[in-house]
Amino acid sequence: MPFKIGLANQLPIYDSLYVVLAEMLGCALITVDQKQAAVAHSIQVALKPIADFN
Repeated sequence: MPFKIGLANQLPIYDSLYVVLAEMLGCALITVDQKQAAVAHSIQVALKPIADFN
């Protein structure tokens, strides 16, 4: 599945792995990468802003 998401969205495999892991675990994805965040959002993965950790 990470490979499919990566190809479909031109996202590197390592970024795709984190998106899929967050989806599988049912947890939020923490990222500053806008492309990765957009892909996560498109498959209904919750996002947590990095600013919440300041």
